[in-house]
This record gives sequence, structure tokens and C-alpha cells, in this order.
Amino acid sequence: MRQIMLAIKQAAEVRAGACVDLLMLLRLLEEMHRLILDGTFRESLPNTRQALYRVLQDLEEAGDWPYLPRLHIQALMQQLEGSTPMLVPPTPRSFEPFGGEVSDP
Repeated sequence: MRQIMLAIKQAAEVRAGACVDLLMLLRLLEEMHRLILDGTFRESLPNTRQALYRVLQDLEEAGDWPYLPRLHIQALMQQLEGSTPMLVPPTPRSFEPFGGEVSDP
């Protein structure tokens, strides 16, 4: 993993000052992020509550929370039942029942 990180850092340094090239590098990294997230990461998610709890506990202890789009509770429950969850965008702004607008935390 360290070698991959160093290669990406070097690729960025070589492109310093070349905004379009750096943007292309960022797009490539975003594409790889999606491929891993939607592929091997999703396939490796635990399918029991206990196993999911252990994964979350490990992430909490490591302090390394990667950027992952939030799963709705229903999608998480589908994963626990063995179905493949669908990633959905964050919930749009909603209105407080007693007046006032509330944004998604």
C-alpha cells in the first residue's frame, strides 16, 4: 500500500503546476475508488451483525475512516440479509416537523 501511495504522490509531483493533468489524476483516483467500493469492498462486507460490528470497531480504533458514501439503514439491512446494498446519495435537506429547516448531519 505504501508503494502505491508513493507512486501516486510522485505522479502528482511530476504534474505540479499542470492543472489539467492533476485533474485527470484526481479523476483516475476517483474512478479507482468507485471500482473498489462497488466491487471488492462491497463483496467483502460482512453479512452478520457481529462481523459488521467487529469491522466498525476496527475502523473506529484505527481512526482511518475512508470516504464512503453513507448507506441507508435499509441498504445496510439488505447487506446483513445477504443481499447487495445499493449506495444512495445522502438524504436531501428535509424540514423539521415543528418548523425550521434541518440539514442532514
